[in-house]
Amino acid sequence: MKAKTGRDLSLWLQYKLRKKGLSGAEIARRAGVTRSFVCRVLQGKQRGQRVRQIIAEALGMNIQKIWQEDKRHGTDLPKENKL
Repeated sequence: MKAKTGRDLSLWLQYKLRKKGLSGAEIARRAGVTRSFVCRVLQGKQRGQRVRQIIAEALGMNIQKIWQEDKRHGTDLPKENKL
């Protein structure tokens, strides 16, 4: 699925985190940052490499697959890992 905007990716990540029972507050606790910083990372307003890594690990995904962008065609939303 192609994400049209960073908002699409943000909503998808929030959905996946909730599905795993994780909140922005829990990600913030693990990263040692504020919840608002995590929100800004999810919204694409901050880079927050450590927060991105913790989110990727929590989702069992590769950080590059989540945040890679192809500027001509939008952002590919990562496919779920199937076990």
